[in-house]
Amino acid sequence: MKEPPAPTEGSFGKGLGKVLAIAFTFPAVCAVFQLTREFFTKELKKHYQRNNDTDVFSATWNSVMITFACCGVNGPEDFEAIPHLPYSLEKAVVTPEACCQRELQSREGMFVNREACLSGNERFQNRQGCYTVILNSFETYVYLAGALAIGVLAIEVLTVV
Repeated sequence: MKEPPAPTEGSFGKGLGKVLAIAFTFPAVCAVFQLTREFFTKELKKHYQRNNDTDVFSATWNSVMITFACCGVNGPEDFEAIPHLPYSLEKAVVTPEACCQRELQSREGMFVNREACLSGNERFQNRQGCYTVILNSFETYVYLAGALAIGVLAIEVLTVV
């Protein structure tokens, strides 16, 4: 029976280095998630032009909100500080049309009740922010990748010892 190869000098230090790298990376990743929520909120309030589909930023946000059935970064309150377009024929509404509930989550989907939604009736609005909805969509995959990384790390540490 063959004996396992003897550990090389410094291999324990490499394993410890990986453990420390993960330990210091985790808080940084948590900080980035919080930073991006604030960043997206600031950018949305700065650049969003409501139902203006000629603006790439607004059209992209409208598509995301319709596809994921969400509203803004944190919710409809994100749009309270956004001015209305000067050429808008709509009366002053806070909630963009993209936040209204639809029977089918696409641009072609019929509104459940557009007038009630735009008049502020919360029953017909998507109330959850897109940041939370999208993060929850990817949460399983993030945990799976983290568990896989920890498993590989544990195997490496065990082979060193």
